[in-house]
Amino acid sequence: MRNILFLGMVVVAFFVATVAFLAWRSALQYRDDQRWVTHTHQVLEALNAVLARIRDAERSTRGYIASGDEDFLRPVEAERDSILKSDDGLRPLVQDNPVQLARVDRLDPILTARVSAVFHFSIPAPREAL
Repeated sequence: MRNILFLGMVVVAFFVATVAFLAWRSALQYRDDQRWVTHTHQVLEALNAVLARIRDAERSTRGYIASGDEDFLRPVEAERDSILKSDDGLRPLVQDNPVQLARVDRLDPILTARVSAVFHFSIPAPREAL
């Protein structure tokens, strides 16, 4: 009888230890998953910041084209270098992923082309005297 009781306690202790181990492992996995989710949100925020700067520059250019008011161009001219360097914040965030790093490298010429297009259309035309 004593051996059966001891064996039963060993089985229960084994199950409790197994459940405790699985719970601990699950907690570690959850923490790791949360870090990746946070990292993903940081990358998305950095990308959205790049996109927002380009959109602001394009809106200002459209405002200038529609109105002829050069005040629309001042923020674009002030932010030009900042816009071109806005993808620099992405590189450290994706340095652990070669595929994403290659995409950031491809983003640089696209960003330069978009900014060049914005500035091409925003160059004020000489005004003729009436």
